[in-house]
Amino acid sequence: DEKLMSPAYSPLSERVKAIMPLVLDHEQKTGKKVMYAFGISHADPDEMMRNHDLVAKAGGNCAVLNINSVGFGGMAYLRKRSSLVLHAHRNGWDILTRHPGLGMDFKIWQQFWRLLGVDQFQINGIASKYWEPDWSFISSFEAVTTPIFSPDDCALPVAGSGQWGGQAPETYRRTGRTVDLLYLCGGGIVSHPDGPGAGVRAVQQA
Repeated sequence: DEKLMSPAYSPLSERVKAIMPLVLDHEQKTGKKVMYAFGISHADPDEMMRNHDLVAKAGGNCAVLNINSVGFGGMAYLRKRSSLVLHAHRNGWDILTRHPGLGMDFKIWQQFWRLLGVDQFQINGIASKYWEPDWSFISSFEAVTTPIFSPDDCALPVAGSGQWGGQAPETYRRTGRTVDLLYLCGGGIVSHPDGPGAGVRAVQQA
C-alpha cells in the first residue's frame, strides 16, 4: 500500500475485505502466507491503532507506515501495542539528505527508527527510478544491516522503487551476495509485456 492510507476511493476497510480472503486462501492451498503490508498511517495515533486492529483482526501480518508523516511519537505509540510486522516507508527522506547543509545522514537517522521498533526498512534500490544513486542505496543497506546492540538486531532491508528482474544480479553482487532482503517489484511485475503472471515468473527466475 506504501503511501496509500484510507482515501474515499480506496478505504482501508474495503482493501482488507478484498485482499485478506485471497491471502488466507493462498495460505490454505500452498502452506505459505503472503506478507501484505497494509497502509495504516494516520496523524491521530488512536486512529492509526484502529487501522492496525482492523488488519490484525482480519488475519493480516504486516503494516506499512509513512514514518515521516506519523513521526517518532506515532511510531513509539504503535510499536508498544502492535502485533504486526512494521514496514517503514521513508517518505520525504530526500528532503533531509539531498543538501549537505540540511538534515542528517541516513546512517544516523535510521538508527532512531530502528530503536523505535521498525522491522523492515525501505531504502530504494539499484538503478532506482528516483534521484538516489546506487552508492547511496548500498550505504543505506549497510546501515540498516549493521547491528546496534547484538548480532541479530538488524532491520530487514527492502529494495524497491522500480525494481524488476534485470536489477537482481547487480543487487545480489553489491549487497554481499545475501538473500536476506525484500525485493519489491510492483512495476516490474504488472508492467511485464506478457502480463503480471509472467512478471512474477521473470522476477523469480532472476
